[in-house]
Amino acid sequence: MTEQTNTRARHAAVLDAAKAKLDQGDVKGYWQTLEQISPDYAKLAGSVATGSLHGKGARERLQDKAEATLGRRYSEKELQDIAGKVAAADSNARAARLERDGHAGLSLNETVVYHTKIFADEGLPKDTYTLQPIAEAIGDEANTLTDTDPAFVRKSVEIGWEHAPDVTDAAAEYLDDTYDAYKREREQDIRDLEEEDPSRIENSPFGPHSDGGDVPGANPDEVSKAPVGVGLGAEAVRNAAEDAETNALQSATGDATSDAVPKSARARAMAIVAGGKNGRGVDQGTDRDLDSVENDLDDLMLKQVDDLTEDEAKALGQWSWKLPSNDPKRLEVEDRRRDFYELNYGDKPSKLDETGRMTAPEPVRKIPAKSKRLAMPNGEPVGDALKRFAGKLARPVADDGETTVVKALQSGLSMLGDVLKVDGVSGPKTKAALKRTVARRGAGKAEEAFAVGRFKRFAETERDTGGSASKLRQTVEKDVQRLFGTRKPTVAAETLQESINDMNAKSAKERNTPAPEPLKVDGDIGPKTTDAFRSALADNGPEKVAKSYASFLGFGD
Repeated sequence: MTEQTNTRARHAAVLDAAKAKLDQGDVKGYWQTLEQISPDYAKLAGSVATGSLHGKGARERLQDKAEATLGRRYSEKELQDIAGKVAAADSNARAARLERDGHAGLSLNETVVYHTKIFADEGLPKDTYTLQPIAEAIGDEANTLTDTDPAFVRKSVEIGWEHAPDVTDAAAEYLDDTYDAYKREREQDIRDLEEEDPSRIENSPFGPHSDGGDVPGANPDEVSKAPVGVGLGAEAVRNAAEDAETNALQSATGDATSDAVPKSARARAMAIVAGGKNGRGVDQGTDRDLDSVENDLDDLMLKQVDDLTEDEAKALGQWSWKLPSNDPKRLEVEDRRRDFYELNYGDKPSKLDETGRMTAPEPVRKIPAKSKRLAMPNGEPVGDALKRFAGKLARPVADDGETTVVKALQSGLSMLGDVLKVDGVSGPKTKAALKRTVARRGAGKAEEAFAVGRFKRFAETERDTGGSASKLRQTVEKDVQRLFGTRKPTVAAETLQESINDMNAKSAKERNTPAPEPLKVDGDIGPKTTDAFRSALADNGPEKVAKSYASFLGFGD
């Protein structure tokens, strides 16, 4: 079996499975299945379709265009209808590409074509599609960027900035995850250039503006919008970026006088994420604990099959022998090992030599020779993402204590499907669930889980103590709004108000009583919102209240 034949068969199988989801009306399932082919673009498209946290920006762009062009915003039902049309058009385009070229990847321009048609039918301009201005800016290169690349969206933005920074800036504001990942990558590029030859910074694509314009560093907002490194020296870029991030965080949380996080809190946060002994004598909370995981079974099961080396496949075989015969994990390991050999050696019967003895099979594709670190769908190493996540836990650990933070994390991860005991102890199961979430769904999903877990713990405390929910506003702004940064400063509060209206209306319908006057969705958590929250909490309980809020935010499975 040739590599091309194997690709065609694998892509066809994924498309069939994704189409089956779509035929059942499961748009979210379509995009989740498609991530096996398109890890970056399908994740973004699925987020937009479901209105989840990292798709809210692109959805808001659509609503902005609708208001400007049609004079109104779309209802949730209308948004779902559009999402279904986009998924169906995507499926048709991939089927045609598979038939024509033997693979189901789409170029950036091909995604623009079907989005443009759908939005034109709606009476919306073509730049309603977030990536359209970027595709137009980069010209012919939009035909060569294919979404089978794990960094498809980020590379599109990167090339866009090289061709038309202003146009790309405006579009990239709606791609928060991609934007932040790009900034981190630019910072690393600068460090690499500086180490090789500091003088190259001046002549690099990350050096001063070619037009001699002003440095975009007059205020933190400008720094956060500009491609990192443009118009600034390397050290100044790093300092400005760090200052901008700190200022944005303080603005979002109202913590303008925040002290530095104590070193002990940072160490305890790292221990939550990756502490404990791992059988190799690694101390709690060290960087080594995050890096020395290459042969752990969980890591081997989380890696993409086509990233596995021969040695890792052998390690899977060893694990299979170690596991009890009745352990369901053993079947999963054996299936993964079989997938490796079918991918790399095909599924045809083994050949025999002239004596009738079986010959050693020849690979049908190039097998990776070097082990890769476990990575997120966007290509960033999971270890790096976990370290960064631990850094975001440090302030809550310092303020509220390790046990409280772990309970919130466990609550949030449980809402994503990993049922954990909420005991405040970050043991192997909690760490494994966190790593699994980051590896499969990205670091942003872990941050979402922690934020909603914090909200749920707040709701539980209010229920248990009969409190007045006086800190509702502070909780939403401190724990949830920070995920959105400062560009959409009231979206967390507005979403909570939408969720409360929905719960209270459903409760009234169940009781056959008149529905209460709905809250004005204005992002202002005042006495009316607080009272309505308490009413929803009394009728539904913390679990249901938190799940409803998470659903409206787009969190969950």
